[in-house]
Amino acid sequence: MVGEKAKILIVDDDRDLANSLKDLLAGEYDPYWADNPAQAVAAIKKDLFSLVICDLALDEKSGPESGLKLVAELATFDPALRIIVLTGHSSEDYGVRALAAGAHSFLGKPARPDFLKILAADGVSQTGLRRLRLASQDQVARAFTSINVCGASHQAESLRREIAFYATTDSPLLIIGESGVGKSRAALLIHQASKRSAARFVCAQPNNLSAEMALSELFGHKKGAFTGADQDRSGLLKQADGGTLLIDEIDALPLEGQTRLLGALQDGRFRPLGSDVEVSSNFRLITTTNQNVETLLRTGKLREDFYYRVAHSVLSLPPLRDRLVDLPSLFSQVMADSGESFVALGEAALELCQRYKWRGNLREFAAVVYQGAARARFAGRSEILPEDLKFLTPSENNTDRGDLFERPFHELVEKYKRHLAVEALAKHQGNLSRTAEALRIDRATLRKILMAEGNTLLEEKP
Repeated sequence: MVGEKAKILIVDDDRDLANSLKDLLAGEYDPYWADNPAQAVAAIKKDLFSLVICDLALDEKSGPESGLKLVAELATFDPALRIIVLTGHSSEDYGVRALAAGAHSFLGKPARPDFLKILAADGVSQTGLRRLRLASQDQVARAFTSINVCGASHQAESLRREIAFYATTDSPLLIIGESGVGKSRAALLIHQASKRSAARFVCAQPNNLSAEMALSELFGHKKGAFTGADQDRSGLLKQADGGTLLIDEIDALPLEGQTRLLGALQDGRFRPLGSDVEVSSNFRLITTTNQNVETLLRTGKLREDFYYRVAHSVLSLPPLRDRLVDLPSLFSQVMADSGESFVALGEAALELCQRYKWRGNLREFAAVVYQGAARARFAGRSEILPEDLKFLTPSENNTDRGDLFERPFHELVEKYKRHLAVEALAKHQGNLSRTAEALRIDRATLRKILMAEGNTLLEEKP
């Protein structure tokens, strides 16, 4: 804890020497003494020490072996702990064995006090640094294994790593991506894998709120602050104290709100509307947008100074069309979330989904397959068929039309030919000769073009 002295454990069966070491180190550290291995092990298990200064000959019967055994035990129990061996058995052989057992320094008695103090300071510092590194590595490992990002694609694996990384930081994060890609879910996963997970995850959505209501939602207000404010209200910033605050669609936050939030981020304090008293809150801010950031800055919808404060880091989420290989895993997640896990996605339906463009991304996919599962269940089937899938934007987005630049050129040309031929045939009341003459092609070519439209189109009209 801040203000506490680092604890140093002195292990030596010589009381006078141990007292001399305690007097030497007592000004800067909090020294403890153990005169045998059992006491040393008990002390290490009870308190968090930053350094051990250990003799080798702690037992008359075992001699230096007793100290070597203790060094190995302490190093195994706490790998971050620095151990200095200070012994009268200062031969090269014992030095090598002590370092191999886990000691970091080996000194012969008597040691120069000034040198020992320098060595102790370095040892305490190194123990602290190693503990921080091990804690960070442990947090990353826990975060990575706990993050539920579906799929085995390169994009899914990269997203899993990015979320795990941002879970280990505490700086403001901006998540960008198209509508429906799962920005809010990514923010929640980051919160759940972070050190703030025990506190609240609070979501603010300023879109469709008036400027006054958006400010009240975030910062809270005092009774009488504006019309309708009939009681005090705690804002979302205060509710997120110790946890994470997500502001969805940050570009919808009024400029005054951006200015106020900038101050709260810098100082950790803010004033509720209508109040002269500052309120403190320690929260981690995550924001999202589906808009082009450069456009937002150029048009003034996003303050430049505010942007640089909230976008210390930027996480970009891929659209669903770039990770279609993950659809089976995503389908399983949707079914599990909706309680429809007994329904499977048939191969033909999956193929249809993998040809669809999913402009609504994960949100659209979830809606389509959920309805598909309901239709399959209504029909008494345990498998979703293509006819169960009712895509939400068929006029712009269906697989029959596809994307113009993803279809073969000759196929587009042939389709256009048929379109012109059918229109011309209808204009001339089904007369092949007049139609061919109007199109300036022969009857045989016209018949060939129309074959794909069905024989009924080829019935000669008088």
